[in-house]
Amino acid sequence: MSEAIQYIKVPKGLENVLVDKTAISVSDPEGYLIYRGYSIQDIAENSFFEETAYLILYGKLPNEEELSDFISKLKREREVPYEIYEIFEKLKGKYLTPIDLQKIGVSLLAAYDETWYTQTKEELYIKAIKIISKLATITANSYRIVYKNLKPIEPRYDLNHSENFLYLLFGRDPDPFYSKILDVSLILYMDHDFNASTFTTRVTASTLTDIYSSITSALAALKGPLHGGANERATEMLLKIKDEKEAEEYILNALKRKEKIMGFGHRVYKRVDPRVPIAKKLFLKLLQRKPKLENMYKIMLKFEEVMWRERQIPPNIDFWIGPLYYGIGLDIPLYTPLFALGRVVGWIAHYIEQLQDNRIMRPKAEYVGPLNLKFPYQRRLLDKI
Repeated sequence: MSEAIQYIKVPKGLENVLVDKTAISVSDPEGYLIYRGYSIQDIAENSFFEETAYLILYGKLPNEEELSDFISKLKREREVPYEIYEIFEKLKGKYLTPIDLQKIGVSLLAAYDETWYTQTKEELYIKAIKIISKLATITANSYRIVYKNLKPIEPRYDLNHSENFLYLLFGRDPDPFYSKILDVSLILYMDHDFNASTFTTRVTASTLTDIYSSITSALAALKGPLHGGANERATEMLLKIKDEKEAEEYILNALKRKEKIMGFGHRVYKRVDPRVPIAKKLFLKLLQRKPKLENMYKIMLKFEEVMWRERQIPPNIDFWIGPLYYGIGLDIPLYTPLFALGRVVGWIAHYIEQLQDNRIMRPKAEYVGPLNLKFPYQRRLLDKI
């Protein structure tokens, strides 16, 4: 007889479990986030979406020629087949969220890629550029079609990634300041080691499925309210609060009922989410342009104060990003899809990294159900074939 297998029991939710190695990013409970060796503070202050995306994908900062070539390739891939828009037209009034439209759009992109199945590193980088660029176009135009009853807009090639998204969404020249806020937010969301959607990407990648299917699975994971929906829920919560006094009352009552306060708490960060000071700095700059946001800002500070006093729980990035998006005029249902526009870069990098040293992920569950039950119906169906 073979020896009994010694299984390794891990905590529910895989908390504090190292399941693999990665060179893409790392977060730490003390409050730091590193992209390919560079701190998120350094990157947010000094880089921009296209350059950071190159860093995440290729593992190094590009030189001038490499960056120019990368940006040109991203721009060339902005256009989306019109047949996809025709499908979106037929989905008006259906029970779909904007992130569902992203899932549909990414899945359909595979139909227009005759080499959808290829997995050489060179081919995957080509597909990476295609998905990153087209997902932004799909997100903006599907929202216009399904939720605004507007026609899709052709992308512009004189704008950067964030500017072009805002142009597609609103149909007018984007405000440079708003574009910069969006650009930084996409950088802050770009990667975060083995979060739920990224781990989903790697699990599906380990089966050697194609990259389009893997990214679709990541979008499905991001849709869950415990992962990607917090920026929307936090903003909706804040908009219901009239002043600082009501904010404190709301928190205390919610805590008594053992309810979760959206935008607070993080599996990794116990003292500070390093992305929050960056987002807060952006909000203060926005406040100079939009003084009407002053009350929301005071309410947010009160939330931070009370949550730390009562539970020693800091805000996470979603608490501040949602109000930033609200301040630049973006509809709340778009907030999670915008998360995806940044995180898709990380998902693709993890997909590629997984394939370089792959083994299919197949854990074991501890069975707690009954054994040796006798099936009550003796129909002998196989004898009748």
